[in-house]
Amino acid sequence: QLLKETPDSTVDLNSAANALCVQKRRIYDITNVLEGINLIQKTSKNMVSWLGGSGLDFSCREESLFAENIKSEISQMEHEEML
Repeated sequence: QLLKETPDSTVDLNSAANALCVQKRRIYDITNVLEGINLIQKTSKNMVSWLGGSGLDFSCREESLFAENIKSEISQMEHEEML
């Protein structure tokens, strides 16, 4: 959603952490994965831009599954952190 709202498909990671109410470290965990599979690239220290696919034209189902996967990863990381 955040990437869809910007005309050049870039996101400030600090703003993303605030908007999603998550720790900045979690945002970096996710962006590292997305960067590793070449869906995003870092354009500066706290900025990333979208590279993947043919843009951000996800179907509602794809978008929902993607969001659920991200939420699951965050929950799993938080659980592991507590151990």
